[in-house]
Amino acid sequence: MFRIYADNTLIYDSSLDLYTIAKGQIEREINRSGKFVFTLYSDHPHIDQLQELKTIIRVYRDNALIFRGRILYYVDGFYKDWSFTCEGELSFLV
Repeated sequence: MFRIYADNTLIYDSSLDLYTIAKGQIEREINRSGKFVFTLYSDHPHIDQLQELKTIIRVYRDNALIFRGRILYYVDGFYKDWSFTCEGELSFLV
């Protein structure tokens, strides 16, 4: 079971239909900051709360934290979807 939080707001839960994402991908490497890319549709209830360089994204698998980072930028797509790219927490001090 996966869950994604933006700050303290739930934006995705694999067991709930209301909080869905179109796609998501985590890239992790040893001694690298990592990257998380996910896509939300414009009718998502919390899409207005996501801000570049401000919102902290946390991804959990079951109860284990597998990614923590901030939104670096977003791109609006052709089909009313927004694609968010997040950098891992090691990049915060660069």
